[in-house]
Amino acid sequence: MSVAAQATVSAAGFLDTDFGELAQDIEHAVLHLQSPVPAAVELDASVRYASIEDAISSIAPEDADHALIDFDDSQVEDRARRSRPVPIPSTEEIARAAVQVEPPQLDDIGREPTMAGDFATTAPITLLYRLTTGRATGLLSVQVGGIKKEIYVRGGVAEYVTSNMAGELLGNYLVSRGALSPGELAMALAMMPHYGGKLGDTLVGLGLLKPLEVFRHLTYQVRQKLIDVCTWTKGAFAWYDGAENTRTAFPLDLNSFEVLGAGAMAMRDDTIAHWMIERAASTVVRVRARPAIELERFEIAGLPTLFTKIDGEKTVGQLITDSLDPTAQRRTARMLILLEQCEMVRTATIAL
Repeated sequence: MSVAAQATVSAAGFLDTDFGELAQDIEHAVLHLQSPVPAAVELDASVRYASIEDAISSIAPEDADHALIDFDDSQVEDRARRSRPVPIPSTEEIARAAVQVEPPQLDDIGREPTMAGDFATTAPITLLYRLTTGRATGLLSVQVGGIKKEIYVRGGVAEYVTSNMAGELLGNYLVSRGALSPGELAMALAMMPHYGGKLGDTLVGLGLLKPLEVFRHLTYQVRQKLIDVCTWTKGAFAWYDGAENTRTAFPLDLNSFEVLGAGAMAMRDDTIAHWMIERAASTVVRVRARPAIELERFEIAGLPTLFTKIDGEKTVGQLITDSLDPTAQRRTARMLILLEQCEMVRTATIAL
């Protein structure tokens, strides 16, 4: 069986297991994934020209513009099984790809938001929870300082997230995760014009990553961008109800509630300490006897048990000090914050 056939069979098996009726169409869709980096930023790599040396060091300078190369087998899975070499781009193309440029410009919606607010008043987790449970579709634009992100949501699930932070571009992310070397990224960026300006297609076309590897990395990267937003304690947001994402996107394998849980668990220690001090004497009360959704969906061990301990009499301090371990106390505080920001419990100081 050829390498391509083996990859197709492997992908089909995975997809049949995880995506049911989409299995027949997903392989084609994944092959056409577009990274969350618009084509306009195809030269976005924070990679210096010198970083490409390890990819082309074996090629004589006079032959570099026309040579064929296979990549280092030690850096990318299954490189030895590739059936054909990759054409080297010209020196000029590589040099252009290795130049640092500005991150992408984000969308101009051209209309007033349906809803806008401040994260000091409405926490990011609260906002995202409402969009998720309301199965909303539209664009959420968030900003803190000079950082801006745009989150396209469909049916309550994020399908596309872009950012003006260079570190959150897909190529830089793949290098940071060790999925690509800097030289491989520079090579892929130089070749992007030959693959429709799409980094995902380029990586697959060059044999650097398999389609499902691109899909998994893309899903995980979107998750990380959302988790980062969940930890914000200030900033502003704007919601554009019904706004459609015009870029090529594909439904990601995201559990929105797990993302919110991970966001709460990723909050900074100083944020948690401030909340614990401020709420220590506040009584924790359930908003309703049963949670609005199954707490297991947040995928946080101990969260359902904690909810059962909330009896309307215990204070935040009492619930937290069930454990003497400071790390466990902060973990309990994070879970209480999650329950509070998802509007399942409220905290109130009882007047004596």
